[in-house]
Amino acid sequence: MTGRSLKIRYNKLILFCLFSLNAFGDANLTGYVKVYPQYLTSDGVDDFILNLPLRSSFVWDMNESWGLELSWQLIPMAGKSSVGLFQLLTTTTFDYRAIYIDPLLVEPNQNEDTKFLIFNNPDRFFVSYSSDNLNMEVGRQIVAFGSSRFVNPTDVVTPFGLNTVDREVRPGVDAVRLKYFWGDYNLDAGMLFGDDWALENSSIFVRAVGTAGGNDFYLMYQRFKDNNLFGIDFTGGLGGATVWGEYSFVNSEKEDSTNYSRFTLGGQYFFPGDWSIFGEYHYNGIGTNNKDEYLPLRFNISYQDANLFLVGKHYLALFGTHQFSALTDISLGGTYNAYDNSLLINGLFTWNNLENHYVDVGAFAGVGPDGSEFSRYLDAYYIAYRFYY
Repeated sequence: MTGRSLKIRYNKLILFCLFSLNAFGDANLTGYVKVYPQYLTSDGVDDFILNLPLRSSFVWDMNESWGLELSWQLIPMAGKSSVGLFQLLTTTTFDYRAIYIDPLLVEPNQNEDTKFLIFNNPDRFFVSYSSDNLNMEVGRQIVAFGSSRFVNPTDVVTPFGLNTVDREVRPGVDAVRLKYFWGDYNLDAGMLFGDDWALENSSIFVRAVGTAGGNDFYLMYQRFKDNNLFGIDFTGGLGGATVWGEYSFVNSEKEDSTNYSRFTLGGQYFFPGDWSIFGEYHYNGIGTNNKDEYLPLRFNISYQDANLFLVGKHYLALFGTHQFSALTDISLGGTYNAYDNSLLINGLFTWNNLENHYVDVGAFAGVGPDGSEFSRYLDAYYIAYRFYY
């Protein structure tokens, strides 16, 4: 039997399970259908991409303590070239999956004028247990850290790039996670399993979480790929604004590696009339102030181990949002590389026209001098229709 036929049978089995299990008592079948026509452009690139993300999730509360969740995602995609595929794969991280399934259910035919593919993502499969003081999750699940809005220094598992269009659902990882609660404190610990269950590809983490005066504090240690991460995270209030700060230091034991710090400080303030503004400063200690080193940095072992995506040192992000009504809102802003004067502009308008139906109009556009960081990004202009069931 060929690998392709095995993949098809595997996904048919998952789909059958997702729909048939909905017949169980305390179970729900939810999901979404999205349509993302996108126009991608940059120097030498001019492409129209049509994405159709499909997702089904089965959640079963077996009893008061035990639960089960399964999710599966398909993204059929068509375009003039493989640019859309490259954009999707470079903004999706599968480092911590011990059980690896080829993400391409249908691979693009390079001899065709129009490329068609199906991106395949068995994204959740975990069992959960909860009691008064303990939560446990075993299997493919979400593991994400940090309070910052755009760049999370303590998240090296599945961070989103700044130009990721669909940021709604984090990719799942294969993990065991335990949370123990006592009063206003909890201890969060777990292990993430990498390729072939190998220890050198895996990760362990421990976080101590506390709440005092309405403020949340996190202390964190993570061991990943022969690197040690020490992190601090804070979320609270100041003068009517929400503020947050996040810091990490990474020490590596590998040859040709780099030790570095990252830091983010931000806040958000809500004005009368449904206006708000939020901003962040981010310091990227592994980054460079030499544009000629941007490309070599992306091949640095420490940079790749932590799934990093920014190459400069100092960044400012500023965004304003306004809710016109209960059905419409808009956000506009950008992220600025303070060294090379490049800017990634991000705008989004959302209209909730019917219950569970949404329409988005958005754009990412990079501007700056030749050779600057964000001038190298693909500009993306898109319209999205989202339906949730």
